[in-house]
Amino acid sequence: MTCQRNWLHVEPVFNCLEIQRQLPEETKVFSQVISTWKEVTSKLQNRLNALQIIISKRIPEILKNCNKHLEFIKKRLEDYLEMKRMIFPRFYFLSTNELLAILAGSRNPESVQPHLVKCFENVKQLMICKQEIGPSTIRMLMSAEGEGLVLHKKIHVRSAVEQWLANVEKSMFEALKK
Repeated sequence: MTCQRNWLHVEPVFNCLEIQRQLPEETKVFSQVISTWKEVTSKLQNRLNALQIIISKRIPEILKNCNKHLEFIKKRLEDYLEMKRMIFPRFYFLSTNELLAILAGSRNPESVQPHLVKCFENVKQLMICKQEIGPSTIRMLMSAEGEGLVLHKKIHVRSAVEQWLANVEKSMFEALKK
């Protein structure tokens, strides 16, 4: 049960290509766990003698080993999220699942929109302009009341999400000072 619970918790994270690219070692270990899990479940599927198979194939030991790998992955994932939070401290206002959703969709700036209010007080929306050629840009912030703050520089959405959000924050401060 523990192995299945841990696997279900971690699996959606590693479905994202961006996170796979940033955590290659953990992705490799998770792939091994997936193949082991599929092998175990295929041995037991539709078997009337499942208990005998579990004992003879040493499945509890295999699952304990998978649990160790999953604990390693979860620890490394927590370290990864902490690093992202240190780069952009406003991520501390987000839950782990919310931050993972943002990082998983880092190529899509729209994925940040639902979480903006937690990162920036009263910023409801980023006005994202999609370009035919090149990355999308951010030109304006919208408040919950519908007020707009035009940024003096357009922010290009092409790097890691924490970097362009830091640029949004910096540009927001500059616009408010002026």
